[in-house]
Amino acid sequence: MKPLKLNLQAFGPFAGRETVDFTLLPPGCLFLIAGPTGAGKTSILDGITYALYGDTSGGERSAREMRSHHADASVQTEVEFEFALGQRHYRVRRVPEQERAALRGDKLVKVLARAELYRLEADGETWTPLAQKTTEVGALVEELLGFKAEQFRQVVVLPQGQFRKLLAASSAEREKILETLFATATYKRLQDALKADAAALRERGEKAALQRRTLLDQAGADAPEALLARRDALQAELAVLTGAETQARADDTAARTALQQGQAAQAQFAEADAAKTALRALETGLAELDTQRQRLAQARRAALVVPADSAFAAARRSADEVVQFGAD
Repeated sequence: MKPLKLNLQAFGPFAGRETVDFTLLPPGCLFLIAGPTGAGKTSILDGITYALYGDTSGGERSAREMRSHHADASVQTEVEFEFALGQRHYRVRRVPEQERAALRGDKLVKVLARAELYRLEADGETWTPLAQKTTEVGALVEELLGFKAEQFRQVVVLPQGQFRKLLAASSAEREKILETLFATATYKRLQDALKADAAALRERGEKAALQRRTLLDQAGADAPEALLARRDALQAELAVLTGAETQARADDTAARTALQQGQAAQAQFAEADAAKTALRALETGLAELDTQRQRLAQARRAALVVPADSAFAAARRSADEVVQFGAD
């Protein structure tokens, strides 16, 4: 945040309206707020803090107590502060709760606390209202600056005697203040993420170590080296068994081939035996056929003799009949 202009009216030791124009200072300069006691040095810081947060820089006096005792009863106490955040300009105006003279009569009227926050647009003239309630203004200022009132007093303002608050703050409070001051939230998130990853890796490592120990116990080994030696021995044994398996497979293939050849030879032998049996049967059949052929030839010859024999018999009977008739 860069202060631009501060207007104080009936505030602190200032009875009238006072303006502190920080834009008159050279760019990038360092300046000192100096003066005798009671000159209003702290009141400037109080005015800035009150304008932003509705509280004083020391946090020891309320806003109502900041009304000037020297101011006329008709003058309203108010603070207006312009500041820059990067390229953006903002203006905040606050009026504390107070009593001032009525416009008519001699009575005092109560003025309620008010707050307004504006943003200067790119044209350099138009002020756009952002909030017009005290709570809304305070919340939006905290969001813009990234500080709460107490942190702002501890880090940015540090009025008289208040530096000890930063030193006396707890470690957690100082960490939060410095984190906001140096914008280390990203690094904090990275650190937390790394811590979480480290914890996860540590847990995984412990689980892996436990699993390794369990596996070693199950394998009956004291160390991984023993398992490696056992693995090498098993690999050598496996190589021998693999060679034996290869040889056994080759022997099995040869045996199967021989078996197939034997079965083929056996089939051929069976075919030869069947052929021999058929040949013997055929030879027997041929012998019977020859016998039948001889019988057939004899029958045919006999068939040729039958007519002659019949004729001879008939002639003989005729001759016998003739002889018998001559005898008679």
